[in-house]
Amino acid sequence: MPSANVLRIVQKGTQKFARIIIGVTKGTYGDFHGLYDDYYISEAELAELEQAIKETIGNMTTPFVTLRLVEVYPAKRGKVNNMQVIASYIVAQNVVAGNTNRPYILNWVYCFENKDRMIFLFIMYRDTEKDIWEPVMRDVLKSFRITNVIN
Repeated sequence: MPSANVLRIVQKGTQKFARIIIGVTKGTYGDFHGLYDDYYISEAELAELEQAIKETIGNMTTPFVTLRLVEVYPAKRGKVNNMQVIASYIVAQNVVAGNTNRPYILNWVYCFENKDRMIFLFIMYRDTEKDIWEPVMRDVLKSFRITNVIN
């Protein structure tokens, strides 16, 4: 995803870790289903999207930090606030200078199709901070809306 189409919300000022990233991939009208359309997606299409999600998460690295995918759960269709979504859950780990003794990072990826674009919502936090961030992120997801619905 080009950086011009990405919004990052980052917890700063503490040693805690939480991220909300919203990204958009633009296409042309008809490249994607409608936000509220009930549609069929094949296992092959789900697998293709799951692979793209793995690659996106796997590319979230820097010269000093490598992200190791620990567990990837299958992508599934569902609804968030009545909007059609394909969601995946990934457990990853930041490996810094070869140190694998670091907390796991829980990643939820939500993909919303909106006719000429796909909107990605990434929610992530450390498993050791689940008690802090899970209720906050649940509220984030409950309040997430896409208002520029394309018909």
